[in-house]
Amino acid sequence: MKVVAINGNPRKEGNTYHALSVIGEQLNQGGIEFEIDSVVMEEKEVTNFIR
Repeated sequence: MKVVAINGNPRKEGNTYHALSVIGEQLNQGGIEFEIDSVVMEEKEVTNFIR
């Protein structure tokens, strides 16, 4: 089994990332593959579509 966590926090390695890392360590110890996919919004150009 593989678990992928998507982290949409503005900081790439902020508190959410570290919390997910702790969860990942526990899953790995149980034989479950774990991966964190971080989407850092401050690196993206986002346009406001609200009219």
